[in-house]
Amino acid sequence: MKPNPIASLANAGVATTFVATVARRWAQRGLHALASVATCLATLFIANVAYSEVVARAQPAISERQFDSWMFQTAQNEAGCRKRLAAQLGVLLDEAVRDHDLTESQQQQLQLAGRGDVKRYFDQVAIRRDRFNELRYDRQKMNEIFQDIQPLQQRLNQGLFDEQSLFHKVLQQTLTDQQRKSYQREAELRAERRAVAAVRVAMVEFEHMIPLTHEQRERLSALLLKYAPPAKIASGYLKYLMHYRMSQIDESEIDGLFDEAQHEAFKKYAQQGRGYIAFLRQQGLIDE
Repeated sequence: MKPNPIASLANAGVATTFVATVARRWAQRGLHALASVATCLATLFIANVAYSEVVARAQPAISERQFDSWMFQTAQNEAGCRKRLAAQLGVLLDEAVRDHDLTESQQQQLQLAGRGDVKRYFDQVAIRRDRFNELRYDRQKMNEIFQDIQPLQQRLNQGLFDEQSLFHKVLQQTLTDQQRKSYQREAELRAERRAVAAVRVAMVEFEHMIPLTHEQRERLSALLLKYAPPAKIASGYLKYLMHYRMSQIDESEIDGLFDEAQHEAFKKYAQQGRGYIAFLRQQGLIDE
C-alpha cells in the first residue's frame, strides 16, 4: 500500500499536541527543565516522522512487471501464460480424442474441466497480485511476496493438468472401462517417450564437454534412463533437471565406463549438477 504522509503526519501531530500540553502543565508547576526536555522530544519526534515519510515517498514502487516476471517466468506475463495453457489444454484434448474416440459430450466436459483448472490458477494469481500491489512500495516485504508466489510457480512448472487437476479427474470419471484401459496404455507409452527424450537432451549437453564412443553413449544412456522424469517437464528446466539426475548416478555403476581423463571430467560435471538442487527444489521439480 502506498505510504500516506498526511495520515502519518496527522498522527504525529496528535502525539506532539499531547506532549506540548504536558510540557505546558509542567511549566505552570515550575518544572521548567522537564518542560524543555518534553518540548525538545516533541520537536525531534515530528521531524523524524516527516523525514521517514519523505524517504518512503522517494522510494520508487516496484514495477508490476517484476511480479509478472516472478510469477510467469518464461511466459513473461499473464497473457503469455494464458496462451501457453490454452495450447497445452488443446494438445491434451486432441490426444484424448485421438486415443480414446471421445464423444462430443465427453469432449465438452473435459474442455470445461480444463478451463476450470485455468480459472482456479488465475484466481490464486489475482490474490498474490493484490498483495504485491499493497506492498510494492516496501522493498523489505518483497521476499515475503516471492515466497508467497513460489507454490504457484511450482504448480505451473509441474503442469497445471496433472493428476491433481480437474481435467484429469473428469477424464477418469467420463471414460468407459475400455477407454480407461486404452488411456493407461497410452499414458505409459507417453511417459516412456518423454523419458527417452529427456535422456537425449542430457546426453547432448553432456557430450558438449565429454565426447563419448558409441558404446559409452549407449551404456550411460541406459543408466540415466532410470533417473529420467516420467512427467512432462518444461523445456527450459529439463536440461538442469537431467544434469542433476546425472549427478545421482552411483560411482559403482560407471566403473570401467570412462578413461581416467573422462572420469575426472564426469566428476566435475556431476558436481555442477548437484549445484542445481536448490534451484530445482524451488521450482518444485524435485523434493529430495
